[in-house]
Amino acid sequence: MSPGGRGGRGGRGGFGGFGGRGGFGGFQRTAPWEHNLGGCESGFTVPDPTDPDIVWATCYANEVSRWDARTGLARAVSPWIHTLDFAPDQAKYRCHWTPPLAIDPFDHNTVYYGCQVIFKTTNGGQSWSVISPDLSTQDPSRIVSSGGLVGDNLGQFAGEVVFAIAPSPIQRGLIWAGTNDGKVWYTRDGGAHWNDVTQNVHMPAWGTVRQISPSVFDPGTAYMAVDYHLMDDRDPFIYKTTDYGKTWTKISDALPHGGPLDYVMSVVENPNRQGMLFAGTGHAFYYSMDDGTHWTHFQGGLPAAPVTWIVVPKLWHDVVVSTYGRGIWIMHDITRLEQKDRMPVDAAVYFYAPRPGWRLARSGNAEFLFHLRSAPKDSVELEISDSRGAVIRTMRQAGRAGDNMMQWNLQYDEPVQVALRTVAPDNPYIWDEARFKGKDT
Repeated sequence: MSPGGRGGRGGRGGFGGFGGRGGFGGFQRTAPWEHNLGGCESGFTVPDPTDPDIVWATCYANEVSRWDARTGLARAVSPWIHTLDFAPDQAKYRCHWTPPLAIDPFDHNTVYYGCQVIFKTTNGGQSWSVISPDLSTQDPSRIVSSGGLVGDNLGQFAGEVVFAIAPSPIQRGLIWAGTNDGKVWYTRDGGAHWNDVTQNVHMPAWGTVRQISPSVFDPGTAYMAVDYHLMDDRDPFIYKTTDYGKTWTKISDALPHGGPLDYVMSVVENPNRQGMLFAGTGHAFYYSMDDGTHWTHFQGGLPAAPVTWIVVPKLWHDVVVSTYGRGIWIMHDITRLEQKDRMPVDAAVYFYAPRPGWRLARSGNAEFLFHLRSAPKDSVELEISDSRGAVIRTMRQAGRAGDNMMQWNLQYDEPVQVALRTVAPDNPYIWDEARFKGKDT
């Protein structure tokens, strides 16, 4: 993996986010980042999935912004007044330092934002509606001012608020939500009715629901990371349901525990392989090939930092993570990891199913990975055919024992230069001259 751009100082981030939460072989650096896209040092930063010119962001004090690359401006579209230094028990809406934001997978104009309730907009933030009740425990003993000589009620310590919002990518209207006081909810009708499934989890009280990952394979399945380190419990907690929250199974027992940074901060399902999961703890990154029964630690250049958010872009077969301290890391092309257990042990040659190749402006490529049991005597030849079976490109390179890669620039073989020889009437013996004889011209 490699470090990407820098985000904010301690938020959760989200995909491409400011700060924290939010080729297989290692994580790698990304290009420099553009600044001033809205939001601030905390919160989420979420690009519109269908319009790359639009970026949503959140911040403390109930701040929501919408940036438009066409104007270069970030416009404040918060659903209520900014609550700088508002004590939680004096504000109409209690919003965290890193308030969650999510875009509906079925309608990019529908955006959800969480305080102690969940807001929804369908018109770019021009107006908002509340689509949930107060989803917290509503314990008045925890809805209090931060205290101190000078009040600093910016949401860092705000309890009783929504901390995770996760619309299902395969069932319209299904939205999961979790709070930082241990409540878990879902709605199947876009927010008209909410179901409290907290008691079904059988987890300790007062956990922070860090991330919920709805399955891309089954609408009733979801994964949930719950963090108890603020309750001085540093063990990992990941739960899975397959029946819309009626029952839950703890799937994190195989992760290391007993250490001060073993608590889980993020979990996500691989959309390209059912049962393959990724999880981030307070100091490490793990993957599982069997739905959490076993976990494998993977570092690959990633520092021992809190892994605060994980995204797996389906088409790219990459893994993108954010780390506390403004780090964004990308592990490119995990097809080998996804398919490693499918390669026959005695196979002389194994060709990994390739991820899609992309043609970009004046560039683009497709990568082909294959495994050789032993190094060949001659070079390896790869032929690429079109949809009719005609060979359009032939590539050759030396092979080695183990994994190999060939990269195709998406171009056809160069045309063969046609050689034409005509007899000059005034010099019929020109081709017998030394400068031409026996040579291609």
